[in-house]
Amino acid sequence: MGAVPRPGTKVPGQVDFHFNMGVAPYYHGGCSDAAYMVILAFFFLLCSTSYVPAQSYSTFYVTKFGAVGDGKTDDSQKCPGIPPAALHFDACNGLQLSGLSLHDNPRNHISVNKCNSAVLSNLTIRAPGDSPNTDGIDISNLNNIQIHNCIISTGDDCIAINNGTSNVNISYITCGPGHGISIGSLGGGRTYAAVQDIHVSHSNFTETKWAARIKTWKGGSGYVRGVSYKDIILNNVQRAITINQEYDDGIYERSVVVSNVSFIGFHGTASRSDAISMKCGPGPQRCTDVVLGDVNISSSVGQKLEAFCQFAHGPRCTNCIPPDCVETSP
Repeated sequence: MGAVPRPGTKVPGQVDFHFNMGVAPYYHGGCSDAAYMVILAFFFLLCSTSYVPAQSYSTFYVTKFGAVGDGKTDDSQKCPGIPPAALHFDACNGLQLSGLSLHDNPRNHISVNKCNSAVLSNLTIRAPGDSPNTDGIDISNLNNIQIHNCIISTGDDCIAINNGTSNVNISYITCGPGHGISIGSLGGGRTYAAVQDIHVSHSNFTETKWAARIKTWKGGSGYVRGVSYKDIILNNVQRAITINQEYDDGIYERSVVVSNVSFIGFHGTASRSDAISMKCGPGPQRCTDVVLGDVNISSSVGQKLEAFCQFAHGPRCTNCIPPDCVETSP
Protein backbone atom coordinates (compact mmCIF):
# COMPACT_ATOMS: atom_id res chain seq x y z
CA MET A 1 0.00 0.00 0.00
CA GLY A 2 1.57 3.22 -1.15
CA ALA A 3 1.52 6.52 0.66
CA VAL A 4 -1.24 8.96 -0.10
CA PRO A 5 0.23 11.92 -2.02
CA ARG A 6 0.33 15.22 -0.21
CA PRO A 7 -2.09 17.92 -1.37
CA GLY A 8 -0.72 19.56 -4.48
CA THR A 9 1.11 16.48 -5.79
CA LYS A 10 0.71 16.20 -9.56
CA VAL A 11 0.49 12.74 -11.05
CA PRO A 12 -0.08 12.35 -14.80
CA GLY A 13 -2.37 9.77 -16.35
CA GLN A 14 -5.97 9.13 -17.32
CA VAL A 15 -8.04 6.78 -15.19
CA ASP A 16 -11.41 5.68 -16.51
CA PHE A 17 -13.22 3.22 -14.22
CA HIS A 18 -15.97 0.97 -15.49
CA PHE A 19 -18.41 -0.92 -13.25
CA ASN A 20 -21.05 -3.48 -14.12
CA MET A 21 -24.53 -2.70 -12.82
CA GLY A 22 -24.23 -5.13 -9.91
CA VAL A 23 -21.53 -3.75 -7.63
CA ALA A 24 -19.06 -0.89 -7.44
CA PRO A 25 -15.92 0.02 -5.52
CA TYR A 26 -16.55 2.27 -2.57
CA TYR A 27 -14.59 4.73 -0.45
CA HIS A 28 -15.89 6.13 2.79
CA GLY A 29 -13.60 7.68 5.32
CA GLY A 30 -12.50 10.88 6.95
CA CYS A 31 -10.03 13.06 5.15
CA SER A 32 -10.31 16.39 6.92
CA ASP A 33 -7.21 18.56 6.93
CA ALA A 34 -5.60 16.32 4.32
CA ALA A 35 -7.72 16.80 1.23
CA TYR A 36 -7.20 14.40 -1.61
CA MET A 37 -6.23 16.28 -4.75
CA VAL A 38 -7.27 14.97 -8.11
CA ILE A 39 -5.55 16.95 -10.82
CA LEU A 40 -4.33 16.61 -14.38
CA ALA A 41 -7.01 14.05 -15.28
CA PHE A 42 -5.95 11.68 -12.49
CA PHE A 43 -8.04 9.98 -9.85
CA PHE A 44 -7.11 8.10 -6.67
CA LEU A 45 -9.86 5.56 -5.96
CA LEU A 46 -9.61 4.67 -2.28
CA CYS A 47 -11.48 1.87 -0.54
CA SER A 48 -12.31 1.18 3.08
CA THR A 49 -14.58 -1.45 4.54
CA SER A 50 -16.11 0.96 7.07
CA TYR A 51 -15.93 4.52 8.26
CA VAL A 52 -12.58 5.32 9.84
CA PRO A 53 -11.75 8.64 11.54
CA ALA A 54 -9.36 10.97 9.78
CA GLN A 55 -6.69 10.46 12.42
CA SER A 56 -6.45 6.72 11.77
CA TYR A 57 -7.48 5.17 8.52
CA SER A 58 -6.59 2.49 6.03
CA THR A 59 -6.49 3.20 2.32
CA PHE A 60 -6.30 0.84 -0.63
CA TYR A 61 -5.54 1.61 -4.25
CA VAL A 62 -7.89 -0.53 -6.27
CA THR A 63 -5.37 -0.68 -9.12
CA LYS A 64 -3.21 -2.74 -6.78
CA PHE A 65 -6.09 -5.20 -6.43
CA GLY A 66 -6.35 -5.65 -10.18
CA ALA A 67 -8.51 -2.74 -11.32
CA VAL A 68 -7.45 -1.53 -14.73
CA GLY A 69 -9.09 1.88 -15.13
CA ASP A 70 -9.22 1.76 -18.92
CA GLY A 71 -12.96 2.38 -19.22
CA LYS A 72 -13.56 -1.07 -20.70
CA THR A 73 -12.52 -3.68 -18.15
CA ASP A 74 -15.07 -4.42 -15.41
CA ASP A 75 -13.41 -3.05 -12.25
CA SER A 76 -16.36 -3.89 -9.98
CA GLN A 77 -14.83 -6.75 -8.08
CA LYS A 78 -11.40 -5.27 -7.46
CA CYS A 79 -11.98 -3.92 -3.96
CA PRO A 80 -12.56 -6.98 -1.76
CA GLY A 81 -15.23 -6.90 0.93
CA ILE A 82 -16.88 -3.71 -0.31
CA PRO A 83 -20.70 -3.63 -0.54
CA PRO A 84 -22.42 -2.09 -3.56
CA ALA A 85 -22.29 1.64 -2.91
CA ALA A 86 -21.19 4.93 -4.42
CA LEU A 87 -17.83 6.60 -4.45
CA HIS A 88 -18.10 8.65 -1.28
CA PHE A 89 -16.05 11.50 0.19
CA ASP A 90 -16.77 12.36 3.81
CA ALA A 91 -15.45 15.10 6.13
CA CYS A 92 -13.04 16.64 3.64
CA ASN A 93 -11.47 20.09 3.50
CA GLY A 94 -10.30 21.42 0.16
CA LEU A 95 -11.36 18.39 -1.90
CA GLN A 96 -10.51 18.70 -5.61
CA LEU A 97 -11.84 16.09 -8.01
CA SER A 98 -11.17 16.38 -11.74
CA GLY A 99 -10.74 14.34 -14.90
CA LEU A 100 -12.63 11.26 -13.71
CA SER A 101 -14.88 9.11 -15.90
CA LEU A 102 -17.41 6.79 -14.25
CA HIS A 103 -19.62 4.40 -16.17
CA ASP A 104 -22.58 2.23 -15.12
CA ASN A 105 -22.34 2.52 -11.35
CA PRO A 106 -25.22 0.58 -9.73
CA ARG A 107 -26.14 3.49 -7.43
CA ASN A 108 -25.31 7.18 -7.15
CA HIS A 109 -21.90 7.71 -8.71
CA ILE A 110 -20.21 10.38 -6.57
CA SER A 111 -21.37 11.65 -3.19
CA VAL A 112 -19.75 14.36 -1.10
CA ASN A 113 -20.81 14.84 2.52
CA LYS A 114 -19.70 17.10 5.37
CA CYS A 115 -17.01 18.78 3.31
CA ASN A 116 -15.83 22.37 3.03
CA SER A 117 -14.45 24.19 -0.01
CA ALA A 118 -14.69 21.44 -2.63
CA VAL A 119 -14.19 21.72 -6.39
CA LEU A 120 -15.53 19.07 -8.78
CA SER A 121 -14.74 19.63 -12.44
CA ASN A 122 -14.26 17.97 -15.82
CA LEU A 123 -16.10 14.80 -14.79
CA THR A 124 -17.86 12.42 -17.15
CA ILE A 125 -20.57 10.22 -15.64
CA ARG A 126 -22.68 7.85 -17.69
CA ALA A 127 -25.39 5.31 -16.85
CA PRO A 128 -28.44 4.08 -18.78
CA GLY A 129 -31.37 6.47 -18.78
CA ASP A 130 -33.64 3.77 -17.33
CA SER A 131 -31.33 2.80 -14.43
CA PRO A 132 -32.96 3.76 -11.08
CA ASN A 133 -31.21 5.71 -8.31
CA THR A 134 -28.08 6.36 -10.33
CA ASP A 135 -27.57 10.03 -9.41
CA GLY A 136 -24.49 11.54 -10.96
CA ILE A 137 -23.34 13.74 -8.05
CA ASP A 138 -24.99 13.92 -4.62
CA ILE A 139 -23.95 16.64 -2.17
CA SER A 140 -25.10 17.11 1.42
CA ASN A 141 -24.12 18.80 4.68
CA LEU A 142 -21.44 20.92 3.12
CA ASN A 143 -20.50 24.53 2.56
CA ASN A 144 -18.82 26.17 -0.40
CA ILE A 145 -18.63 23.80 -3.37
CA GLN A 146 -18.07 24.45 -7.05
CA ILE A 147 -19.14 21.97 -9.73
CA HIS A 148 -18.35 22.90 -13.31
CA ASN A 149 -17.64 21.58 -16.80
CA CYS A 150 -19.15 18.13 -16.28
CA ILE A 151 -21.00 15.76 -18.63
CA ILE A 152 -23.60 13.68 -16.79
CA SER A 153 -26.12 11.22 -18.22
CA THR A 154 -27.92 8.91 -15.76
CA GLY A 155 -31.25 7.41 -14.82
CA ASP A 156 -31.79 9.86 -11.95
CA ASP A 157 -30.64 13.36 -10.92
CA CYS A 158 -27.58 14.61 -12.75
CA ILE A 159 -26.82 16.58 -9.57
CA ALA A 160 -28.81 16.29 -6.33
CA ILE A 161 -28.42 18.99 -3.65
CA ASN A 162 -29.49 17.65 -0.28
CA ASN A 163 -29.99 18.81 3.30
CA GLY A 164 -27.47 21.01 5.08
CA THR A 165 -25.95 22.44 1.91
CA SER A 166 -25.06 26.09 1.31
CA ASN A 167 -22.95 28.27 -0.98
CA VAL A 168 -23.03 26.10 -4.09
CA ASN A 169 -22.06 27.26 -7.58
CA ILE A 170 -22.81 24.89 -10.46
CA SER A 171 -22.00 25.89 -14.04
CA TYR A 172 -21.37 24.55 -17.52
CA ILE A 173 -23.05 21.20 -16.91
CA THR A 174 -24.27 19.03 -19.78
CA CYS A 175 -27.10 16.93 -18.34
CA GLY A 176 -29.13 14.25 -20.06
CA PRO A 177 -30.71 11.87 -19.94
CA GLY A 178 -31.64 12.11 -16.28
CA HIS A 179 -33.77 14.06 -13.82
CA GLY A 180 -32.00 17.40 -14.07
CA ILE A 181 -30.29 19.40 -11.34
CA SER A 182 -32.46 19.03 -8.26
CA ILE A 183 -32.69 20.42 -4.77
CA GLY A 184 -34.07 17.69 -2.53
CA SER A 185 -36.02 15.83 -1.78
CA LEU A 186 -36.12 17.56 1.61
CA GLY A 187 -38.12 17.10 4.80
CA GLY A 188 -38.95 13.41 4.42
CA GLY A 189 -40.01 11.66 7.63
CA ARG A 190 -41.04 14.99 9.20
CA THR A 191 -37.41 16.11 9.37
CA TYR A 192 -35.90 19.59 9.39
CA ALA A 193 -34.02 20.68 6.28
CA ALA A 194 -31.96 23.76 5.43
CA VAL A 195 -30.57 24.60 1.99
CA GLN A 196 -29.52 28.07 0.87
CA ASP A 197 -27.46 30.06 -1.62
CA ILE A 198 -27.55 27.59 -4.50
CA HIS A 199 -26.69 28.93 -7.95
CA VAL A 200 -26.88 27.00 -11.24
CA SER A 201 -25.92 28.66 -14.51
CA HIS A 202 -24.80 28.18 -18.13
CA SER A 203 -25.98 24.58 -18.35
CA ASN A 204 -27.62 22.40 -21.00
CA PHE A 205 -30.37 19.82 -20.48
CA THR A 206 -31.17 17.30 -23.21
CA GLU A 207 -34.12 14.89 -23.00
CA THR A 208 -34.27 15.05 -19.22
CA LYS A 209 -37.48 14.54 -17.25
CA TRP A 210 -36.85 17.80 -15.43
CA ALA A 211 -34.28 20.57 -15.76
CA ALA A 212 -34.52 22.82 -12.69
CA ARG A 213 -36.35 21.17 -9.80
CA ILE A 214 -37.03 21.76 -6.08
CA LYS A 215 -38.82 18.94 -4.25
CA THR A 216 -39.95 18.80 -0.61
CA TRP A 217 -42.12 16.47 1.47
CA LYS A 218 -45.27 17.41 3.33
CA GLY A 219 -44.75 17.29 7.10
CA GLY A 220 -41.13 18.47 6.96
CA SER A 221 -39.85 21.82 8.21
CA GLY A 222 -37.02 24.25 7.52
CA TYR A 223 -36.28 26.23 4.38
CA VAL A 224 -34.93 26.44 0.85
CA ARG A 225 -33.90 30.01 0.02
CA GLY A 226 -31.54 32.04 -2.10
CA VAL A 227 -31.71 29.79 -5.17
CA SER A 228 -31.07 30.80 -8.78
CA TYR A 229 -31.09 28.95 -12.08
CA LYS A 230 -29.78 31.18 -14.87
CA ASP A 231 -28.89 30.89 -18.57
CA ILE A 232 -30.30 27.42 -19.16
CA ILE A 233 -30.59 25.69 -22.56
CA LEU A 234 -33.36 23.10 -22.95
CA ASN A 235 -33.43 20.39 -25.61
CA ASN A 236 -36.67 18.38 -25.56
CA VAL A 237 -36.90 18.19 -21.78
CA GLN A 238 -40.22 17.11 -20.26
CA ARG A 239 -40.51 19.90 -17.69
CA ALA A 240 -38.25 22.93 -17.59
CA ILE A 241 -39.05 24.46 -14.19
CA THR A 242 -40.52 22.57 -11.24
CA ILE A 243 -41.22 23.38 -7.60
CA ASN A 244 -43.01 20.52 -5.87
CA GLN A 245 -44.01 20.74 -2.22
CA GLU A 246 -46.25 17.74 -2.82
CA TYR A 247 -43.50 15.16 -3.23
CA ASP A 248 -45.66 12.80 -1.16
CA ASP A 249 -49.36 12.47 -0.36
CA GLY A 250 -49.29 13.64 3.27
CA ILE A 251 -51.19 16.56 4.83
CA TYR A 252 -49.99 20.15 4.81
CA GLU A 253 -49.70 20.63 8.57
CA ARG A 254 -46.24 22.02 7.83
CA SER A 255 -43.62 21.92 5.09
CA VAL A 256 -40.18 23.13 4.09
CA VAL A 257 -40.62 26.80 3.15
CA VAL A 258 -39.37 27.81 -0.31
CA SER A 259 -38.48 31.48 -0.85
CA ASN A 260 -36.28 33.83 -2.88
CA VAL A 261 -36.00 31.55 -5.90
CA SER A 262 -35.34 32.73 -9.45
CA PHE A 263 -35.42 31.13 -12.89
CA ILE A 264 -33.86 33.49 -15.44
CA GLY A 265 -32.88 32.91 -19.06
CA PHE A 266 -34.53 29.56 -19.89
CA HIS A 267 -34.53 28.97 -23.66
CA GLY A 268 -35.36 25.86 -25.67
CA THR A 269 -37.96 23.12 -26.03
CA ALA A 270 -40.10 20.94 -23.76
CA SER A 271 -42.37 17.98 -24.53
CA ARG A 272 -44.97 18.26 -21.74
CA SER A 273 -47.76 20.80 -21.97
CA ASP A 274 -47.10 21.89 -18.37
CA ALA A 275 -43.49 22.85 -19.04
CA ILE A 276 -43.52 24.98 -15.87
CA SER A 277 -45.07 23.51 -12.73
CA MET A 278 -45.02 25.05 -9.25
CA LYS A 279 -47.09 23.16 -6.68
CA CYS A 280 -46.69 24.91 -3.34
CA GLY A 281 -48.48 24.57 -0.02
CA PRO A 282 -51.21 26.87 1.35
CA GLY A 283 -50.82 29.63 3.93
CA PRO A 284 -47.39 30.03 5.52
CA GLN A 285 -46.12 27.01 3.56
CA ARG A 286 -46.56 28.79 0.24
CA CYS A 287 -43.63 29.62 -2.02
CA THR A 288 -42.70 33.33 -1.89
CA ASP A 289 -40.45 35.62 -3.92
CA VAL A 290 -40.51 33.30 -6.91
CA VAL A 291 -39.10 35.19 -9.90
CA LEU A 292 -39.17 34.19 -13.57
CA GLY A 293 -37.61 36.24 -16.35
CA ASP A 294 -36.43 35.90 -19.95
CA VAL A 295 -38.15 32.54 -20.41
CA ASN A 296 -38.80 31.35 -23.96
CA ILE A 297 -39.84 27.70 -24.16
CA SER A 298 -41.57 26.16 -27.17
CA SER A 299 -43.09 22.72 -27.61
CA SER A 300 -40.95 19.99 -29.11
CA VAL A 301 -44.11 18.09 -30.11
CA GLY A 302 -46.23 20.91 -31.52
CA GLN A 303 -48.63 21.48 -28.61
CA LYS A 304 -49.55 24.55 -26.61
CA LEU A 305 -47.43 25.01 -23.48
CA GLU A 306 -48.62 26.46 -20.19
CA ALA A 307 -47.43 27.21 -16.70
CA PHE A 308 -49.21 25.70 -13.71
CA CYS A 309 -49.00 27.41 -10.32
CA GLN A 310 -50.46 26.60 -6.91
CA PHE A 311 -49.78 29.03 -4.04
CA ALA A 312 -46.65 30.36 -5.76
CA HIS A 313 -46.14 34.07 -5.09
CA GLY A 314 -43.86 36.65 -6.69
CA PRO A 315 -43.71 39.44 -9.28
CA ARG A 316 -45.24 38.82 -12.69
CA CYS A 317 -42.96 38.08 -15.60
CA THR A 318 -43.40 40.32 -18.64
CA ASN A 319 -41.13 38.38 -21.00
CA CYS A 320 -42.04 34.75 -20.37
CA ILE A 321 -43.28 32.21 -22.91
CA PRO A 322 -45.37 30.42 -21.79
CA PRO A 323 -46.74 33.24 -19.60
CA ASP A 324 -46.00 32.70 -15.93
CA CYS A 325 -48.77 32.09 -13.41
CA VAL A 326 -47.37 33.24 -10.07
CA GLU A 327 -49.68 35.15 -7.78
CA THR A 328 -48.67 38.72 -7.09
CA SER A 329 -47.87 38.90 -3.39
CA PRO A 330 -50.11 41.28 -1.44
